[in-house]
Amino acid sequence: KMQDFLKKFNKFKENWQNTAKEKKYSDSQLESAEKLWKDETEAFLTNIQEEQENYFNLDELGNSFSLLKERGKIKHCGFATQSVEIAKKALEADFFETIQLPFNLLTGQDTLEIYNLCQKKDVGFIAMKPLYGGLVQNIPLAQGFFNQYEDVIPLWGVRNIDELNQILYFNEHPPVVDDKFNEEVEKMRMFFS
Repeated sequence: KMQDFLKKFNKFKENWQNTAKEKKYSDSQLESAEKLWKDETEAFLTNIQEEQENYFNLDELGNSFSLLKERGKIKHCGFATQSVEIAKKALEADFFETIQLPFNLLTGQDTLEIYNLCQKKDVGFIAMKPLYGGLVQNIPLAQGFFNQYEDVIPLWGVRNIDELNQILYFNEHPPVVDDKFNEEVEKMRMFFS
């Protein structure tokens, strides 16, 4: 099995390198990828979208990551998707150490269930789109939401320096989460529902 995996991995590497050259990736992107083939990578995160779901077997992916870990190529592995259903399947595979999923004050109960499942399984939770792709512009409200989930790591995508300054400020000076805060969250949810 190891030889089969290495053949597939080397073929993937070769195809990636050829594609990268054709698409003219930057030198830093190529250098980062080359390090993956040569050195140890702290964390490796794979991203699977809904349209790709039928092309991936999570057990095979987990086995591949196990082999990379055994060879000392990666220390930790994670999974990213925008699909709650794919995230559930990834958690059921009991292999991934982190899940990255859209999570913000506008996401639904199904995403909260994924968060709770991650807590039970001791799997890290990375919040993609904490500002809902720019729809949420109330940074204190967004920051207050995340402060309720101390084990969630939001990947803030900032559009300008003002957003960055607000995120940094409210990270150091957390908003008060009280009845008024919860009313504002509900207003926003009603507006976007």
